Amino acid sequence: IADLLIVQRAGELGYKVPPSYLDEVINGIKKDNNIATDADLQEQLRREGMTLSDLRRNIERQVLRRQVLQRELEGRMTVTEAEARADYQKNRAQHEHAPSVTLREIVLTGEDDAARIKAEDLVRRARGGEDFADLARANSSAASGAAGGELGQVSRNDLAPDLAKVVFALPKGGVTDPITVEKGFRILKVEDRSEGGLAPFDQVKAEIIRKLSQERASKEYETYIAGLRKPALIDLKVREVPLQVTVPTGTLLEAPTGP
Repeated sequence: IADLLIVQRAGELGYKVPPSYLDEVINGIKKDNNIATDADLQEQLRREGMTLSDLRRNIERQVLRRQVLQRELEGRMTVTEAEARADYQKNRAQHEHAPSVTLREIVLTGEDDAARIKAEDLVRRARGGEDFADLARANSSAASGAAGGELGQVSRNDLAPDLAKVVFALPKGGVTDPITVEKGFRILKVEDRSEGGLAPFDQVKAEIIRKLSQERASKEYETYIAGLRKPALIDLKVREVPLQVTVPTGTLLEAPTGP
């Protein structure tokens, strides 16, 4: 019903969809649905209980709906920077980030003295300036070894408390002592670290504006449709398009005539 009300509004505005554009969209439907000929399309529509005229009419309604909503609602959905900043201040907790580190690892298999001595030697070499990634590739038994022990960025909240305490006590470039793990030892290097805290407004502004725009769009749409419903009396049955439809964006409508 809402769509029909919008199409009715399109008529009041004088909007029309060029027949050539409908032909273009139908050709796109055939391509997207691997339909080779017009006869095949008509047979598919027949199985769906539709005719080609039904399809053209439904496509036309989709296009008119989009154009009317762009004209009538787009200006109402603009979110200013001041509104975004007010939301940022109101929801500061949502933009707080936990401290994080970027880690590399070396994992050694073995629980005997030889394995421990090797782990301690690798720690010494890494702290002495040897490239940790090269040491990982040459010595680590973990799958990450092929990538130089790279683990990526990890939040403090993602680590076990005991491990987080050790890792976050290190500066950037720091290397842990050998950490005893199941059946071996693990060495971690802090490649980089972030202290976390409140994300700057400029960093999250686009995300906030997108969120507020979506919320406003939903509210404005409901209000707009309610306004169209008041004077309307509709008793129609409409079939929906059963096939995948690709409707290009851009200016599609013939210009309204008259004032």
